[in-house]
Amino acid sequence: MKSLNLKSLSFFIALLFSCSLLFTSCEDDMTDEPNFPDTLTEVLADDSELTMIVEAIELTSLTSQLNNTIDGVTIFAPTNTAFNTFLSNAGYYSLSEVPTEDLKKILLYHTLDGNVGSFDLEDGYVNTLAEADVDGAPFLSLRVDPTNNTLNNTTDITSFDIDGIGNTIHVINAVNTIPDVVDAADNDGRLGRLVLELETASLSGDLQTDGPFTIFAPNDDAIQWGTSMGIADVSQILLDHVIAGNFRSEDLSHDILLQSLGMDNVNDYRLRITQIGEETEIKIVEADNTNVAIATVLVTDIQANNGVLHIIDNVIVFPQ
Repeated sequence: MKSLNLKSLSFFIALLFSCSLLFTSCEDDMTDEPNFPDTLTEVLADDSELTMIVEAIELTSLTSQLNNTIDGVTIFAPTNTAFNTFLSNAGYYSLSEVPTEDLKKILLYHTLDGNVGSFDLEDGYVNTLAEADVDGAPFLSLRVDPTNNTLNNTTDITSFDIDGIGNTIHVINAVNTIPDVVDAADNDGRLGRLVLELETASLSGDLQTDGPFTIFAPNDDAIQWGTSMGIADVSQILLDHVIAGNFRSEDLSHDILLQSLGMDNVNDYRLRITQIGEETEIKIVEADNTNVAIATVLVTDIQANNGVLHIIDNVIVFPQ
């Protein structure tokens, strides 16, 4: 039997040592694998600028609901700075001071069902997971403008498509509060003249009560044309666009007759809703049942907390 010489023995020992180092290195690599967040709230918490929304989710017991939604959710996440501004404006020092149900509703107003990435966002309205305070509790509407990267015409979307492992996160720079019908008109971006006229006529406060109200809202082009007619009683004209109740598009059946809040029960004028193909028209019904077409509905079902808006292309003026 041949004995190993010193040189061979040294090589063998070096080989064993190298293998030992390789094994240890592999073992370290296995134990030092990065711990990626795997839930929506973990992804949010991983961003130092989004920790307050995680706190809000925990305070409102929404953690399980948002983390375990089968089809995922899309959340517009306000930054910590946005939440601090919201608290300051509302007179609170911390999120824990905000009534739980109010905070929960605000969070759900920033949340959509399913994954809606930046390429799926379209100009218009989306339904949030927050419910309105009206019969039937329809979901509140949120105005999205992907061209200008805004929500409700004022809030900026600063980051898109943060991967939430089955969910989608977009970061925003403000907290959107729950809108009443006047707020919803102001949030739209096409109804500024209506909002101004409501304020001028001292009607805004009345329309910010419980309601519910349905407003056939003339857009800015219509209001500009309408006010040039020299109509004296702006308040009366505006109230002729408001109906008591929350009438969504599915409730506006063909030939339905509606009475506006501007009616004084002196005459028999009513509003008639007619469906012509996919077009919805508003007509004035006179005492002799004569119909006069007055406006076309351009956008339906802008759901606010105390009512709903439908944008129209003309001003409704009842005969005097």
